[in-house]
Amino acid sequence: MSGRCPRGHPLPGDGAPGDLCPACLLALGLGMKAFDAGDADAPASPDIAEDLGTIGRYRLMDVVGRGATGVVYRAWDPELRRHVALKTLHPQFQSADFARERERFRREASMIARIEHPRIVPLYDHGEINGTPWMVQRLFSEGDLSRVLHEPVAPDDAARWVMGLADAVAEAHAQGVLHRDIKPSNVFMDEKGDVFLGDFGLACTTTPSTESFTLTGQAMGSPGYMAPEQARGDAEATGPAADIHGLGALLYHALTGLAPYTGSSLGAVLRRVAEDDAVPVRRMNPVVPADLEAVCVKCLEKDPARRYPNALALRDDLGRFLRREPTWVRPLSTAGQAWRWCRRRPAISALAASLVAALIM
Repeated sequence: MSGRCPRGHPLPGDGAPGDLCPACLLALGLGMKAFDAGDADAPASPDIAEDLGTIGRYRLMDVVGRGATGVVYRAWDPELRRHVALKTLHPQFQSADFARERERFRREASMIARIEHPRIVPLYDHGEINGTPWMVQRLFSEGDLSRVLHEPVAPDDAARWVMGLADAVAEAHAQGVLHRDIKPSNVFMDEKGDVFLGDFGLACTTTPSTESFTLTGQAMGSPGYMAPEQARGDAEATGPAADIHGLGALLYHALTGLAPYTGSSLGAVLRRVAEDDAVPVRRMNPVVPADLEAVCVKCLEKDPARRYPNALALRDDLGRFLRREPTWVRPLSTAGQAWRWCRRRPAISALAASLVAALIM
């Protein structure tokens, strides 16, 4: 070890003083990249890539994703004769210093196993070798949504994707699981264009636990997509509404081609998450219907209590949009937008009102 990061965690051998450790990078969503299917057109044969060894019965073919604490391989399952995604920890996290990371990995597998839904990436197998956990999941030929969201998609496609994911999130919440990191690189697409929610590495349970894996004041999630309560590190306030915000952020990205919050630095992004509204969807993409923009705005409310009450309500409203029925949430008028701005900036609003009153007098 070369030292410790600013939060006191041990750094890997090549870390420099002041660097964030892998655990902190993972907590900020700068870790695991999405599963990648590699060569989707290759034949289903174990001889198409370099042999990297085996884990259990699975033959490792090539690395398709790396992260702060983990690595994902395309692997061959000789028993069922299919390619799978095998995720495990980097060797450096096998030491006693990283017991928390290993336990988080085990908890991820446990939480995925309790959710059965057609839009959740399924868990095929899991285990441990010499104390190092691993899990096997479906491998997607089309990769993740970050590959296709470089520009806006058709509003109906965006609504259909998020409607299916909202149904999946509702089931996860019913099983007591919060995802906390909904973003394009954690949503995978199959060859038919259907989408699936994966990577529960930052997930937690909604029930009280004797051991917390979220430190007070620690921002959990990906900066451009996380809810304001996550950006503040407010673990107690981060509940199901945070996943509603994540679904809204994903919808925003699908409709505009950009994350709702961007900035020149991590601090700037987190400040925008906490204080500023995203640029209006229809200003970024005028072809988006006003009703769909209103659904997105509702999800991205700063106050969790003002978002959709649950994921099923969001799913139902997107269904109304796709059926060309009026959505439950209505587009904001100009006066409504002004009121939202005033509510977020009461001091500036009060000063402006005083100036207007003085001018009138």
